[in-house]
Amino acid sequence: MMLRDNPGGTMEQRTASIRGIDLVYDYRAGSGTPILFLHGTTATARTFDDVIDAVPEDRPLHNLDLRGHGRSGWSDSADYLIEDHVEDIRQFLADVTGPAVIVGWSLGALTAILVAGLDPHMVKGILSADVTPYTAETAQRYIDVPTRDAVLSLAEVVRALPDRDLEWAIETFGEYEISGIKMRDAMTADYMRAYLDEASHMDPDVPGSQLSAPLSYDIDAVLGQIQCPIRLVRGNRDLGSVVTEEDSERARAYIGDFEERYEPRVGHAVHRHPVHEAFGADIQSMAALVP
Repeated sequence: MMLRDNPGGTMEQRTASIRGIDLVYDYRAGSGTPILFLHGTTATARTFDDVIDAVPEDRPLHNLDLRGHGRSGWSDSADYLIEDHVEDIRQFLADVTGPAVIVGWSLGALTAILVAGLDPHMVKGILSADVTPYTAETAQRYIDVPTRDAVLSLAEVVRALPDRDLEWAIETFGEYEISGIKMRDAMTADYMRAYLDEASHMDPDVPGSQLSAPLSYDIDAVLGQIQCPIRLVRGNRDLGSVVTEEDSERARAYIGDFEERYEPRVGHAVHRHPVHEAFGADIQSMAALVP
């Protein structure tokens, strides 16, 4: 057993064997509905350091590194499609947490929403940080050529990091564009440093795998099965948010209990400093809604 002094208090580091991959997570015991945190592509569980203190102290907490990320195992066959993460989390809920509230950012939020439609009894609430399923209805839906190149180039930066330093990675990645915005303009220097530090623990095959195929789900049908409340925090498109108003309205049409908060101060990272306090309040609201 390993204890980690993290935001959120002292948590126990645990490992669960899920579909042949060792998934590592931080755990804190408690009572009531567990809260599970799921990070985005390139990130790790530490992406939630700014907000995890917002979880009520008496609630069970699981903060997971997805396959191919952080401390978790890598897939020998580069099985990193969104469907692979969805199946991992379906089993993680069944074997580890039981029915839970999920706080997800980016890939983590997308995974949570899809799981909620496939196993409605296992997901009791979702706080989605800047994603709806329509954001990635196909791998190419919102990704233009420069953005695709930037995502794939990040994998090359990660591959080179063992032989280069982080400052080189910051300078190189800062010139890439996502949705027409250079990364050095979309991220603060501290955020980019943290982002690339987390990405250095990612299997470099992850980005290419996730862009290799469209989603196999009928999104409308999946959303129609969701029974839990979903709260979306949508960032500013001009600053890098990947959610359009159309995405949000389409989700609202199929999800019975859906509410949205617009966060104009940042783009995609609506959970991190300098807007973490507002997202922390969203976590507390969801915890109160699903005790």
